[in-house]
Order: sequence, then C-alpha cells, then structure tokens
Amino acid sequence: MDVEALQAYVSEAEQRIASTDSLSKRNTQLRLVRPFLTTLGWSLDEIVAEYEVPDYGPVDFALLVEDAPEIFVQTCACSTDLSEQDAEALRGLLLDTGVDWGILTNGRQFVFAGVDDTGAVDRRGAELVVLPDRMDVVERYTEAAASRRVAHRQERFAVAARQLDSDREAIHTDLTERVVATTGEDVAGTVDDAVDAFLDRLCETFRMRAETANRPGDADTDNREASHGTRGDAGGPSETAGLRKQQDGERQIEESDYGTEQEVRKVSVDEVDELATPDIDVDPDQTLLSDIKRDEQFVVRFFDGRSSVGAVGHRNAATATRLAIEYLLEQRALGGSITLPWGPQDGHTVLDHELDGPSVALQNGWQLDTTRSLATARETIETLAGKSGLRTMFQGDWSANE
Repeated sequence: MDVEALQAYVSEAEQRIASTDSLSKRNTQLRLVRPFLTTLGWSLDEIVAEYEVPDYGPVDFALLVEDAPEIFVQTCACSTDLSEQDAEALRGLLLDTGVDWGILTNGRQFVFAGVDDTGAVDRRGAELVVLPDRMDVVERYTEAAASRRVAHRQERFAVAARQLDSDREAIHTDLTERVVATTGEDVAGTVDDAVDAFLDRLCETFRMRAETANRPGDADTDNREASHGTRGDAGGPSETAGLRKQQDGERQIEESDYGTEQEVRKVSVDEVDELATPDIDVDPDQTLLSDIKRDEQFVVRFFDGRSSVGAVGHRNAATATRLAIEYLLEQRALGGSITLPWGPQDGHTVLDHELDGPSVALQNGWQLDTTRSLATARETIETLAGKSGLRTMFQGDWSANE
C-alpha cells in the first residue's frame, strides 16, 4: 500500500471535517468512508453499500472479493463518537456471519477488527491523523491483502482435496471400521455406502471452495451438509459461530477509550504463576515436514505477564509453527519490525520472501522454512513472542523425538 496515498487521504479528510460543523451518517459515508476504502485499493464495483445479510439485516458496506464479502464496514456519523456498544456490535456481526475482518469508523476514529485462529476478536483503534503510522494494521484491510487471503484459503482447500483423494481408501476403511465397531456388523453395508457418499460430498466441497472465494459455509445447502464442522451461510449463525461465542465466554477483551491508538489485550480467565515448558531433546536434523504427526497436538500458549492471551495448536508441527507466527505477526503487529531474511540466530534463515527448499506460505506472503528442527521452530516462536512482550508455553509433542 502507498503510504503517501494514505497521507493524502488523511489531509483531505481533515479538511472536509474542518469545513463543516456536522456530517450526517450518509455524508460521512460519502465524503469520508468511501474515499478511505478506495485509498485501500477497493474499486467501486467491490464496495457494496447496504449489503443485506439474511436474518441479520443490512451492513453499511461489504468489501467483496470474487463477489463474496471479505470485510464488513460499519459507520457512524462523524459528529458521533464511537462507543463500546458500536464496537461490540461489529464483533457480533463478524462472529455471527463468519466474515473475519471488519472496520468501524466515523471518519475521525477507526476500529479495525479481526477474528484470530482461536475464534477471538482482536480490535485495534486509531485516530484519523495516525493512520499512516499504523500501516501494519491498515494494510490488512487493503484489497491486495484480502485477495491474498482468498488465494491462500483457496490453495488450502485445493491441497485438502488432493490429500483426501490420495488417502481416500485408507480414510474410507478407517471411518467404516470405527462406525461398524459401534453399530455392529449387521449394518456394515449401509455404513460403507454412507461413508462413500460422505467422502464424495466432502471432496466436492473442497474442490468447489478451491475455485471460489466463498468461505466455508457460503456454498449451497448440499455442500453445507457435507461438512458440519464449518461455518453456516449468511442465512444464520453457524456451528463455528456458536463455538466462537463459547470461546469468547472464556475470554475478555479490555480496551481503553478510543484515543490516538490503542492496543488490545485479550485476557483469559485463567492466570499462572510459572510457565512450565518441556525441555527440547531432538535430533538437530529433525524437520517440520508433514510426516511429523502425533496423537497430541503441537500447542503454543501466549502469556502477557501471568494472563493467557491466546493459543494455537495443530497435529502438524509446520502448521502449528505457521499459526503461531501468523498470530504474532497479525495480532501483535510484528510485521513492521522484522527485516527479511530473518531467523532467531545468525545464519539460520527461517522466514523469507522466497525459499528454494520445502516451505509453507504465511498469510502475508512470507515463506516459512519447513526443513528446520523442532528446536529451531520453538526458538523462532519464543523470539518473536519476546519482541511483542509475550511469554510462551509449549504443550504437547514439542519435546518428543521421532
């Protein structure tokens, strides 16, 4: 994103605000909000006003990628200060609809919201005048960043489709045996047919989502029924939305009044005096490739002082490492403080724009080297967490040997 263009927008917006005693909500949208969105790279065709969400109501603006909403924007009149109630309404909108990104603004004040991998909503606030200084946050809401996220999501479903095709016979056998073990051999034929039909629908769901910008649950009814663990469509709250609400009940989000800028501290109800992390005892040649899988997840918990502020986990070590790094880069705004190539030690590059060997892509386009050891992965996460003032606790199989 061009910081000079954002600076020019800020100057023009300040002049427009100063030239009138009061701006109605509609005039705020026309004179301040739409120009801000176009500054972020969104074309008028991608900005839909009064976007109707079934069973929810209209959203002031929806920013579309491939005709699907990626960011919701809610507005208030410029003469009205943003309230905690407004921010909570945006939070509820994201959780209920499955759209992960949202903006709340009155043209003078901005709240940037995003749903993280744990299902919690992270909120960052900024005054108009400091927007150019918060490029690390603002850039996430550009058309380019949203399009990259869509492409990344589509690639994940493409990979999932290929993996399911590759392992289908083994998965079919495993699922059938598990169900028959519970229901009995008398219904084995019915179970076999049902599992086969389920895998057909799941494969088709993955392929479809690899080709479109639709989020999980935004597809047709048949495909929604094929994957009950995903979000519901815009027609109503999904199972994931319900899970998010449950998770949010275990967290609190504390924010100060909307000032020049604000950092969000997500506080869990549990506090710890000491962080107990297992010692690492691994072969230095051990890698983070997909064959490192265990019965337990690779889990990383993040702490601000004694309070837990977030956690990520996955059965695949490379994915768990990626999720932890993305959490710190996105939710703790570390991207601007890192110069690529980067690694926790000199000569040990872990993150770079492009890597020659095996790697996985982060949402911001960076590459994570997956040939590093578990010890290096843990050191990478610890170092990045330290940069953001957090401590870490590693749980699960980070200390286990192959």
